[in-house]
Amino acid sequence: MRIERATFPSVQLAASVGADATCRISSIDKDRDGDIIEPRGIDFTAYMKNPVVLYAHDYHSLPVGKCVGIRVTDTDVTASWKWLPNDEFAARVRNAWDAGFLNGTSVGFKPTKAERLGAGLPEGVRFVKCELLEFSIVPVPANQTAVRALKAFGLLSRDFEMQRDTRVPLLKANPFGKTWWSAR
Repeated sequence: MRIERATFPSVQLAASVGADATCRISSIDKDRDGDIIEPRGIDFTAYMKNPVVLYAHDYHSLPVGKCVGIRVTDTDVTASWKWLPNDEFAARVRNAWDAGFLNGTSVGFKPTKAERLGAGLPEGVRFVKCELLEFSIVPVPANQTAVRALKAFGLLSRDFEMQRDTRVPLLKANPFGKTWWSAR
């Protein structure tokens, strides 16, 4: 089974009833890998039977929370969750989240229908349909709008510049059966 992950900037919203936190976990925006996930194409059926919130896509550890609500629009997906009580690690993640040191979220999903966005390999993939497996709180979101979202909240100075060493290759899984290295 191929599992894709995509991270997005977290935009904290008013928590829904009974939730400890609410955040956008996916959007229609193109991420740093050039990929797009269609929010209305995400299947939540299996996920809601086991609605885990993980830290950094760690599938082998206990979850740090439990999703208690999902809202889907044409442009994004918002989730609400409760933190795992009485767990030291979940408390550390929650502390970092509440203090603003963690601001990113990422979805783990299984593609079921995808299409290339362009003819060349660096163009990316549009995930038209997929099955959500989990979402995670992450330290580094892949969605390039994360810096702009943080600036909008006044959490970064205007002098901050995002730099990326393009010599460092990224391994990217291709839903069309190939894996390639990209030095974008």
